[in-house]
Amino acid sequence: MHISIKQKILVVVLVLFGLAAALLGGLLDRFHSEGTDSIAQNAVVSAQRSFAAVQQGETERLHAIIDSVTLDSDVVDLFVARDREGLAELVTPMYEVLKERQGMNRWYFYMPLSDGTVFLRAYRGDEMLDPDNYGDTSDRATYIDAAQSGGGTAGFELGKTALALRAADVIVADGEEIGVMSVGVSIDEFLASVSMRTGDEYALFLDKERFDQESWAAARESAGLADDWNDYPNVVLAQGTVDDLSALRFDGTVADIPEEGLVFDEVREGGRVLVRGAFPVYEAGGDKVAAVYVLHDMTEVTEALAAGRTAVLVGIVVLMVVLSVLVLMLLNVLVFKRLKSMIANVEDVSTRLLGGEFDVKMPEVTSRDEIGEFESFLSSFVKTVGNTMSTIAKR
Repeated sequence: MHISIKQKILVVVLVLFGLAAALLGGLLDRFHSEGTDSIAQNAVVSAQRSFAAVQQGETERLHAIIDSVTLDSDVVDLFVARDREGLAELVTPMYEVLKERQGMNRWYFYMPLSDGTVFLRAYRGDEMLDPDNYGDTSDRATYIDAAQSGGGTAGFELGKTALALRAADVIVADGEEIGVMSVGVSIDEFLASVSMRTGDEYALFLDKERFDQESWAAARESAGLADDWNDYPNVVLAQGTVDDLSALRFDGTVADIPEEGLVFDEVREGGRVLVRGAFPVYEAGGDKVAAVYVLHDMTEVTEALAAGRTAVLVGIVVLMVVLSVLVLMLLNVLVFKRLKSMIANVEDVSTRLLGGEFDVKMPEVTSRDEIGEFESFLSSFVKTVGNTMSTIAKR
């Protein structure tokens, strides 16, 4: 099969352009991957910052509640008098208002650190005066820190099945510290607030090592919840804003999550592209006890990146086709058309020489490029051949 030089050049050009397209496609895939990784990491960082901002706001709000309650002289007087029944009767309606309006669901009165016991759990309703609900020694870090420092403290603390933010401050009467008040909110309020800020979905996982399986199951049962102890190998799911729990996967431990957070992977669920990651939560005592799991919807970003990648690739292919046509057109004008004309001229001159027209000449050379030089050589060669044949004919 005869293959022309033009066809060979076309094949070479197409192969080179194809290799260039493949290289650019690989680079685009790499940029796409790096771009999604960066967006995913930023989503975790943004969630962590929003969580910290909500925590700061909630902490200030809880301290404001403590300040407003301690301004009530009746509350202070009853606490000074250690009138548990009178204090319970006074704070019960106050707690209901604070719970409804402020979302507060923890309220403690503690004795001074020298005693170290709980005086009243003001959120227990009718049960707050049961002997089982007061008089026990407390090791809450916020209580101890407030009592030792003589000022306000705050931080997260683990309960039986949840994590709560607590704020504590000393109560002073006539210049003497008479005890500590502590108020708190559950972290599920946090997750809802952070979700509203970022648009992401969240879940709170707690370190299993901090809990007893039987106690966890009992607490879940009393709250009307199923026992989920065995759903995950090293953690338990406490709260979350996630509707579809199948999107959650956590095979590691809380200790595995670095301080700056971690991106796990990217999954497709129900037509959505979700990035999964987590960041740690520290208890008031400084221990890493929980991880906030982040589900960031990257569907629109991924589709936009994919559409951009496709558009770039299509543009590259179109550009390569246009360049291929232009290269072939230039080669045709600068090389092949002139070679074809040269061949025709050589055939014409050869015929005329054989016919005895020894003074025939090649067309005038108009170019000084490589083909022009060859045309000049042929012109000289034809002239020499014509002179030689003329001399022989005269003999």
